[in-house]
Amino acid sequence: MPKRKQEDASSGPQPQQAPAGAPQAGDAPGDTALTASDKPNRPPTAFENRLYELCKCIPKGKVSTYGAMAVVLESAPRAVGQALRRNPFCPVVPCHRVVAADLNIGGFSGGWGISDPKVQRKRRLLEEEGVGFEEAGAAVGGKGAAAAAAEGTCRVLKQFVLGPAELRGLQQQGQQQKSNDGKGGAAQENDVAAGGGGAASVKGRGKKKRV
Repeated sequence: MPKRKQEDASSGPQPQQAPAGAPQAGDAPGDTALTASDKPNRPPTAFENRLYELCKCIPKGKVSTYGAMAVVLESAPRAVGQALRRNPFCPVVPCHRVVAADLNIGGFSGGWGISDPKVQRKRRLLEEEGVGFEEAGAAVGGKGAAAAAAEGTCRVLKQFVLGPAELRGLQQQGQQQKSNDGKGGAAQENDVAAGGGGAASVKGRGKKKRV
């Protein structure tokens, strides 16, 4: 009987690798290659929930960085980036509003470099929200923007970037709003309970029984 060919384990599908020149830890840690299968099929962890809530605090027309978010959450930029790349709630959780520490737009949905269609979409989203980018010919670290573009960089203007202190302020505002909303809902429930059915009960109690 002919021998069965031994299956080569390497012949199967291989994990997608990050593109050449993709950032290392500390650059844009969440912008490595990502496919739909990388999205978690589990509920978010406590850390991810905190991170997603913080990300939702970044308003339209602004961005923040992995490092700034890590400072607020007392975590590390790598952990922030990895959790954001697994974000299953986009665009409700606007992870496109997070950029690298050097304000480079970085990657998006597994794409890298400003020539990548996915990264171009990230830039369009930010521009539609009012975020500004360095103009062609502007100096970038001693280089012209054209040279920076050739290297695959595209930087957000500093005035659109939120630091840790501003993020904390927005986070506190969001938490206060949630608290107020919760108190308002509880107060309405208590009013209804105390009235035995609310306005309808009050109206009923105001009627006198005819003799």
